[in-house]
Formats: sequence, structure tokens, C-alpha cells
Amino acid sequence: MKFKSFGGISILVVDDEEAVVNTLEAMLGCFDCKVIPKTCSIEALQIFEADSHKIDLVITDLCMPRMMGDVLIKELKKIRHDIPIILCTALSDSQIRRELERLPIKALVGKPMSLNSLFDVVQKAIV
Repeated sequence: MKFKSFGGISILVVDDEEAVVNTLEAMLGCFDCKVIPKTCSIEALQIFEADSHKIDLVITDLCMPRMMGDVLIKELKKIRHDIPIILCTALSDSQIRRELERLPIKALVGKPMSLNSLFDVVQKAIV
């Protein structure tokens, strides 16, 4: 299936699992996205601090060592309040999900994601 191009938007992908980052990078490549892959949330924050104006979207995991995704989101928003963020989590507890939906994010998505659902959530986040 051929997907619409997102015109080479730049997406910072953050997940402590390298396989997840690699998979998302390959999937986002189907949409003509430039991916900045990071397996460390602290490194991702440093990249964002240096070039926030060059990043169009952030996709981050929730559960990561050193800095959890919710903390990363708050730090990113301090730097650039308008950056769209998609939070990914394998957590399914409804109470936790309600808490996470209060974060300043465009979408909360479950893991794993299909190519179709990734396309839809990215499209909604960047509009």
C-alpha cells in the first residue's frame, strides 16, 4: 500500500528499545519522513534543545530509564510549547491512561502500532 508523503517532516523518535526505534524509523520512512532516532531520552532532549526549530513532531515512549516520557514531554514543552507530541505506551490500565491523557500531547497510542494507525496518528498530530 502506498501512503501519502508528509513532505519530509522531521520526527524525533525516542524509545529505549533500539528495535522499536528502528521499526518506527522504517515505518515513518514509508511516509517520506526524516527520522532522528534516539534510545536515550536525555540525548533526545539535548538534540531538541539544540535544534527545536528543525523538529516538526516528537514520538516518545513512556517507560524509559533515566528520564520517563512524561518528564521528557514537560521538558520539551518548556523549550517549545507548540511542538506536537505523540506518546506511545504498552500500558493498558485505564486509570493510568486517563492520567496520561492530561499531558500536553496530541495523541496517546498503544504499542505496537500498525502502519495504518501510525499514518493516521501522525497525520492528525501535524495538522
